[in-house]
Amino acid sequence: MSGGKMDGKAYGKAAIIKGLAMIEGIIKSLYDGVSSSKARYCAGPSCSSLTVGDVCIVPQLYNAARFGVDVQSNYPYLWNVGEFLKGLEPVRDAAPEKQGDAQVPAAPAKPEGGEPEAKKTKK
Repeated sequence: MSGGKMDGKAYGKAAIIKGLAMIEGIIKSLYDGVSSSKARYCAGPSCSSLTVGDVCIVPQLYNAARFGVDVQSNYPYLWNVGEFLKGLEPVRDAAPEKQGDAQVPAAPAKPEGGEPEAKKTKK
């Protein structure tokens, strides 16, 4: 951004959206006509175990949720892969909130309009 202040959250969200859109296209092509509801692994329908792609996409989906990206509506293959992977024990055990030394921030509260409230600063 030339000359102005950068909004880190907006920049982060835009980067996440761009990356997820690219990955969604790749995964969709691997499933070649198979419904997104059948998506389980990043490597396509013939895959039956975790791959590096799966291990890498889990934290990206976690951050997408933190930044308010609507993965379910916009990236149905990724959404279904993520939902499937969350059910696997190694993925559940690796979740940030499961780590003994993790300081996981609480999700922002959503008002009736659906948008997260702005973070309140302590005075």
